[in-house]
Amino acid sequence: MRSLALLIAVCLVPSALLASQQSRDVRTVTTGTAEISGTLVTDDTTATPVRRAIVTLTGHELSRSGLIAVTDDAGQFAFTSLPAGRYSLSASKSGYLPSMYGAKRPAGPGTAIVVGGGQREAGVLMKLLKGSVLSGTVLDDAGRPAPDVTIATY
Repeated sequence: MRSLALLIAVCLVPSALLASQQSRDVRTVTTGTAEISGTLVTDDTTATPVRRAIVTLTGHELSRSGLIAVTDDAGQFAFTSLPAGRYSLSASKSGYLPSMYGAKRPAGPGTAIVVGGGQREAGVLMKLLKGSVLSGTVLDDAGRPAPDVTIATY
């Protein structure tokens, strides 16, 4: 009987510790009434909608991974039921450079979007730059391939 009680205690204590660890590490997500919506377009002279791109909204009020939306055929996205707060918006799609809302250059820092309770931030316009590939061979003065040459683009 004592060994059965000891066995039960040994089994229950680790699971109780694990449960308390998980509940402490999980951030609760609150819902609200704010909304952020907009359109994702190319950064060409004639901007065209970017469809089926991934748009990610992150902020302290959200879970660690944030919220994700996929743009429709018109490049539009929307995040609803948001708590008031400060949010960052990013977009990505294969063939394009990842972009942050409000960034002045590729891979640059973005601009936060601040919404209050019940506020609707509509008409957010994000732009994606098309990616490209540069290939070739760097030659030395004699016309031979130059080994160990570093190439950088800015």
